[in-house]
Amino acid sequence: MDIDGSKYKCYADFVEFLEVVLSFPRKRGRTEGYTSRCDDWMRDLSWEDYDEYVFIVYNYSQFLFSDYHGKGVFFSAFEEYTKFWEYGVEHCVVGEKSKDFNLYLVVEEKY
Repeated sequence: MDIDGSKYKCYADFVEFLEVVLSFPRKRGRTEGYTSRCDDWMRDLSWEDYDEYVFIVYNYSQFLFSDYHGKGVFFSAFEEYTKFWEYGVEHCVVGEKSKDFNLYLVVEEKY
């Protein structure tokens, strides 16, 4: 999945983007617990039929520019998702297999 980092100034905006683009069941927007719901769905993704998950954030220097705390939450969350899909999914989701879950951050060049 290609992500234009310049479009997401805060973590809440990014979570809403994930809800839409990954078609999370029962989307509710920025209600209480929305980040926990995002974590749950990112560890499920049972409605998506992929052998691997790849997230590429372009314009990374602008990504979550206005949300320093949110950027930390983003890194913690994606680190946890990566470990889950590599090691934990087979123990937590019946019939699911380990899958690659990769995050790439692309910093635009300045001329």
